[in-house]
Amino acid sequence: MGDDWRELKRMDEEQPDSDTVHARLSWKNLSVYVNNESQILHDLCGYVEPGRVCAIMGPSGCGKSTLLDCLAGRTSKNITVTGDIRVNGRKQKISYGTAAYLPQECDLLGTLTVSETIYYSAKLRLPSNTSAKDLQRIVKDAIEQVGLQDSVYTPIGNWHQRGLSGGEKRRVSIAIALLTRPRLLFLDEPTSGLDSASSFHVVSTLRNLGRFGRTILCSIHQPSSEVFRLFETVCLLTTGRQVYFGNQPGALKFFERAGFPCPTLQNPADHYLHCINSDFDTVKKSLKTVYSLPRHDVDLEEDIYLPMPNVSDVVQTLTGAYESNEKPAVVAHIEEINKQVSGFRR
Repeated sequence: MGDDWRELKRMDEEQPDSDTVHARLSWKNLSVYVNNESQILHDLCGYVEPGRVCAIMGPSGCGKSTLLDCLAGRTSKNITVTGDIRVNGRKQKISYGTAAYLPQECDLLGTLTVSETIYYSAKLRLPSNTSAKDLQRIVKDAIEQVGLQDSVYTPIGNWHQRGLSGGEKRRVSIAIALLTRPRLLFLDEPTSGLDSASSFHVVSTLRNLGRFGRTILCSIHQPSSEVFRLFETVCLLTTGRQVYFGNQPGALKFFERAGFPCPTLQNPADHYLHCINSDFDTVKKSLKTVYSLPRHDVDLEEDIYLPMPNVSDVVQTLTGAYESNEKPAVVAHIEEINKQVSGFRR
């Protein structure tokens, strides 16, 4: 397997556009049931191309992590998945080294440095016959790809030892995932708990990794406008149903055509989530109660938070528009991808 790694590296360098090292992921008519009864995902379709970063977005509990787990083949025994999931046009199990999955919380040993953490992970993850020279090169490449060259001797840190920031720790976890040279990267809310600057740095790192031909899919919750613009493809979910799938700039036009244009200077991601998050209906009811009470603040405007119709009505309109106008093109592109049945190593 040490020889396999060297061969894959050579292929990456010599044939950056070859299907033998790239992964085109697609899913069609994907539904998920718990205990064969409760349906939590409904007829989802989508795809991610090599070199692209796709964001799965939606309110809490909408099925983001479930979709990610299904695509990565990480479902539990009580979960039933129906539909078609393919890699490079083929139905196949994702094998070791082909994909890497980063959960929301990644435990790192606080007393080790960045270099030590990644080196020991490489010793555990890579074949035992990997030479010391190859091992050092793999570790060095992983550190450089996530931009941690200046922090190699910095301890990870813990409650009593100062170390890396939250964003840097997340990039260490990404570096560890890169050790097996995966073609597919799945990340569950990689910006969770990070400030806007750290979130931007983490997603920028993912965008740069995409330029090496990797296929990257991550769930994300309420990104800033700067972070949101880094994603090329967006999958919007609410209550397990698809509201939109397509390129990120196209979402603005889709919502505008459906009758819900994004206000000027507002973060598009916030606007989309506002439109499809049923929690806002509860907020509106609470605000109406507050506004009905006697008050002395004459400057408080009732219209600030109450311009939208009921979220259920908005979602019904959006899903209808997506099913009739956008989904046929998505399905057609999936069919086109699935015809490209080329050799997919590993």
